[in-house]
Amino acid sequence: MSTNMTETTSAPPKRGALSQEFFKTVFTDRFLFRDIPFEVLEGTGLTEAEKMFALRIYKTNYYNEKTYEDCAHLVDRLDGIYRWQSNSEGPNIFCSKILCLLRIKKKDVEWFIAQLGRKEEAY
Repeated sequence: MSTNMTETTSAPPKRGALSQEFFKTVFTDRFLFRDIPFEVLEGTGLTEAEKMFALRIYKTNYYNEKTYEDCAHLVDRLDGIYRWQSNSEGPNIFCSKILCLLRIKKKDVEWFIAQLGRKEEAY
């Protein structure tokens, strides 16, 4: 029997690492624009830490005069991934939640796109 744990088990996730399921659950209209977001989280495989972090993002209001341009930039940058509703504040509010994540994690939009595991599509 081997005493080297790396041979038999995978390395634990890095502290603070977020699963792809986190991104696919949290960054959706179904979660971000729901009155009771807990319902969305209940049927997922998210860890308790991810659920708590999801709720933190949900409750954070980053959409204001100071962040409007940053949110608008994210809307433009993510246009090939998300199908935004035109003439609506929804995309800016949605992107304010992404902005919150990026600032907390000290990451950029390219990192976010990679975490989604989706390709940009022209439409």
